[in-house]
Amino acid sequence: MKVIKITLKILHGFLALSAIGGGIGLLTGVAAPPQEMISGTMFESYLIPGLSLLVLVGGSAAAAFILFIMNNPKATSLSFAAAIILGIFITVEILTIGSPEGVGKNLQILYMFVAVLIGFYTSMLRKMEDQVDLPRPKKKKQEETGG
Repeated sequence: MKVIKITLKILHGFLALSAIGGGIGLLTGVAAPPQEMISGTMFESYLIPGLSLLVLVGGSAAAAFILFIMNNPKATSLSFAAAIILGIFITVEILTIGSPEGVGKNLQILYMFVAVLIGFYTSMLRKMEDQVDLPRPKKKKQEETGG
């Protein structure tokens, strides 16, 4: 279980840093592809894709990384959510701009693979936690009020 948690920390740390950097690059124009690439799509600029990459992808990965570092039992759930968010982001990117030859296509393949790895290792970790019966966050029970 320890190796899986370390692997997930590395994957989430890598994803957080690269997604936050990529989001900032899109927002500032420093690392943005040519504007023609998104012409004719639902996006008029790289604002929404940049914010999505920065906040949704980078933020969820950073939060999962922090929760794993803190050994918080909610880390597993957030880790799986981060994998889904990344998978959706890459899918929308492919549907919107396609898979440009070269670096763009290679990055799409890499990050889809990262999403699958995070999902796979998170599922393994969840099964192990269930077998060991580790404490999980308790669901709040609604108290009946007599009023």
